[in-house]
Amino acid sequence: MFYQFVEYLNFENETAELQYLASAIMEFFLNWMPGAYYIAMHHLLRAIELNPEDIGNKIELLYYFEVPERPLSIEKARFYANQILEVDPEYESAHRVLAMIKTMKERNEK
Repeated sequence: MFYQFVEYLNFENETAELQYLASAIMEFFLNWMPGAYYIAMHHLLRAIELNPEDIGNKIELLYYFEVPERPLSIEKARFYANQILEVDPEYESAHRVLAMIKTMKERNEK
């Protein structure tokens, strides 16, 4: 019900904060639903479109490359990891994602 209310608010006056909230609801409370991570990621990508300067949303987005369903593509994961590292060169999660991508690429080349 809360998710539907947030979606209504987004329909009336879409903001990056409301899109992030919708993403968090799907990620943390409704993740038992099939496709929840894809829906959550969609909301987070929209939040990034609405506020591209917010590095926090980009950091959160990397999570969707590390969940078993892996809704975030390799290309987008690499793109956002590199953007995060431009702001914070020591950010561990971004380095971990890039290392995962490198390992995946090496396995596919063998």
